[in-house]
Amino acid sequence: MKVVTVALFIMQIAFNPASGEYKDCGIFRIDGKLVTLWDIQKVVVLELVFRNEYPDPATVENFIKKNRDRIIQFFMLREEVEKIMYENMDRNSFIQAVLLKISKRGSKFLHFLKSYSLSVTDAAEYLYSVSRIKSYLDNFLYRDIEVSDQEIREYYNRNKDKFLNESFHEAEDSIKEFLLLKKKRKALREHISNLIRTEFLEVLKPDLSCKGGD
Repeated sequence: MKVVTVALFIMQIAFNPASGEYKDCGIFRIDGKLVTLWDIQKVVVLELVFRNEYPDPATVENFIKKNRDRIIQFFMLREEVEKIMYENMDRNSFIQAVLLKISKRGSKFLHFLKSYSLSVTDAAEYLYSVSRIKSYLDNFLYRDIEVSDQEIREYYNRNKDKFLNESFHEAEDSIKEFLLLKKKRKALREHISNLIRTEFLEVLKPDLSCKGGD
């Protein structure tokens, strides 16, 4: 219910990324730490630019509306990783390596970051967070998730109409990958729900007049 509340509030906000409006407007707290609209916008812009997309403000806002739950999950997982102090790599070495790669991406990339008041360090820090979250999920949350041969066989038998031109052995790997992904998504949903129930996420009272100011 809390995630839905946050999501609806995010949908009500009109962003103006270039001017930095709403920069200091708090949306929720995760384990006591404030997350603002600027934080949300920054993560979305960086995700898109690392897909080699260069979104305008309308595209950023639309992406947030369509992916709001996943965005909230990112912030919750990032804070959880920080809380348990799980280090999957040397931070400084990772940041320096990423900065070197970013410096080779050309002026278009750098100018785009600047247009959203972002730096190459912001970009490197974002990739570091993404890497830590992935490592945390793979090594902890997903570590014991498996798909048995019986589960694969049962799925194939129940869905033979989907595999008219494939034998069981031809379809086996793709079925296993599908079932594994399904189990991981379920585990993640349950994990996020558990975090919410422990008050890890605190939704702030909506304040649509919040304009942020430096």
